Amino acid sequence: AYTNRFGAPRSVGQLKDHRFVAFSDQFVQGLSFGWARDLARDGAVVFSSNNLLVQREAARSGLGLAVLPTYVGDQTAELRRLFTLGDDMGLDLWLLTHPDLRQTARIKAFTEFILQAVKRDKAVLEGLE
Repeated sequence: AYTNRFGAPRSVGQLKDHRFVAFSDQFVQGLSFGWARDLARDGAVVFSSNNLLVQREAARSGLGLAVLPTYVGDQTAELRRLFTLGDDMGLDLWLLTHPDLRQTARIKAFTEFILQAVKRDKAVLEGLE
C-alpha cells in the first residue's frame, strides 16, 4: 500500500525521501538497528516499535518502509522486498558458555549443531535473494 502511494525506492540513496517504520531510540543504542534513523530525514520515522511483528503490521498497513528479516517479510503476501541491504546490516550472533563447560562433549556438540544450522539457514536465505 505504501509504494502504491509514494513509490518504491530502488537504492539506499533514495530512502531519504521516504517514511519509515523503525525501532525505538532506546532499543537501538549500541546496536545496528538504528540505520533507518541514520538514513532518514528528520520526522521520517512515522512509527516505532521494538517488536518485529508489530513493525511488519505497520508496514503492511502502509505506514512506511521497514527493514525486516526475510523470515518475517517474505512470509507476508502484502509486503514485497524492494532490495537487499547487504551483510553489513546484519547482527552478530553470540553463543555464550560457561568457561568450565566449554570443552565438554555435549557443549561442543551443541555449539557445532548451532553453527551448522546457522550456516545452512544463511545459505537458504542467500538463495532466495
